[in-house]
Amino acid sequence: MASGYATTRKTAWLDGIRIRHGADGLKREFHSIAGGDRDKAAGMLNESAVRYPSLFVLQPEIVKHDLFDRLNPRNRFALDLTGGVLAGSLSNTYTPKPEDHEHIHWMFDTGYANDGLNDQYDEVMDKTALLLSRVYGDRLCLKPMEELMFRRNRKGAYIYDLVWAYFESSRPEDLIRLSQRLRSHDPKDVELARKLLNFVPCIEANIERSPEKLWRCTAEWLRRNRRRLVYTGESMQMKGNPRRYALAGAGEEARGDD
Repeated sequence: MASGYATTRKTAWLDGIRIRHGADGLKREFHSIAGGDRDKAAGMLNESAVRYPSLFVLQPEIVKHDLFDRLNPRNRFALDLTGGVLAGSLSNTYTPKPEDHEHIHWMFDTGYANDGLNDQYDEVMDKTALLLSRVYGDRLCLKPMEELMFRRNRKGAYIYDLVWAYFESSRPEDLIRLSQRLRSHDPKDVELARKLLNFVPCIEANIERSPEKLWRCTAEWLRRNRRRLVYTGESMQMKGNPRRYALAGAGEEARGDD
């Protein structure tokens, strides 16, 4: 499975059209190509460098020109998964075949930067993040998941499923990186980071007002207690103020000795 993020990929022709001329421009250009040569159109979709947003945008054209059977397994799987998500028929117990992991990773890895395309697209991003996290424990996507949930939070968009996905595959050492958000210049970043790390005593007690001091206190506590932290599985879907980690031996004083 490719381990790089989407930003390291070369730009496929279809993606270049979408970036320069938008979704409508891409659909018009693709419609013209597919109307004259369906094999050429399918070949463009099947390029290894193509990113998921272009496939998502071109769904109506793929149906219109009857191209599904000409697509490669990656694209057929992605369209089937997309359809299942948007139809609400993909249950939380859905378990992909092992070979599907690479396709789901491709969808999220090449797609997260275009989050906000529309509500349906964002729903697909949430579901792929959850599948990667809960089914595969895919830690390569932790960094973009974190970036995406903070970006959405600044806009006041829905983040519950992304937060859930992040914590399902995160480890205590990842929380130290997450704590860096406590010293962000954006108050919304700080507010969200405090909510996500509310189990840390200096955050829970609200004893540090300085962002820099709060970060140092939090990061130090996380480093000392990383071996004692246990994931609770609590989420925003379950309760209003979930505590996602707890210390093993809850009755003991949390001095943080290793």
